Amino acid sequence: MADFFSRVKKNINKGISTVSEKSSLMLEQAKIKGQIAKLEEQKSELLTELGSNVYATYGNEALDEQFVADKCAEVKALEDAIIEKAEELRVLTEGDKVAPAPEADVLKCECGAELQPGAKFCLNCGKPVAVAAPVVEEKCECGADLKPGMKFCMNCGKRLED
Repeated sequence: MADFFSRVKKNINKGISTVSEKSSLMLEQAKIKGQIAKLEEQKSELLTELGSNVYATYGNEALDEQFVADKCAEVKALEDAIIEKAEELRVLTEGDKVAPAPEADVLKCECGAELQPGAKFCLNCGKPVAVAAPVVEEKCECGADLKPGMKFCMNCGKRLED
């Protein structure tokens, strides 16, 4: 009979431990989600302030470029913090860290900052972004897209002229 109670006690302790671990994990997840929400709210407030300032000063031709650059840098810092917190949450939820995907060709400003896709101004220095010409893709006789440097069509195998 003592053995029976010993096993019951062991199972109860194991269950309590599991519940404690799960609740701790859920609390940590909720904490990170709250931090992300707060960062998103701060970002929204900054963008509103930035937009209001640009709108108010645009008509007067008195745009304070340093103010815009500073606010854009603050927004970028918040975006980076949001990404970091989202990764923390993912690791906490999934339990392992996956290597980040390799970056595609990243456009950079003269100041060295990465440019967001479709950006017309640098988030770091506020300079206008030069628009790159779109890449014109050629087509094979069979209709397949051809990439620069290809010697054979991937679809029909036709040798391509240099």
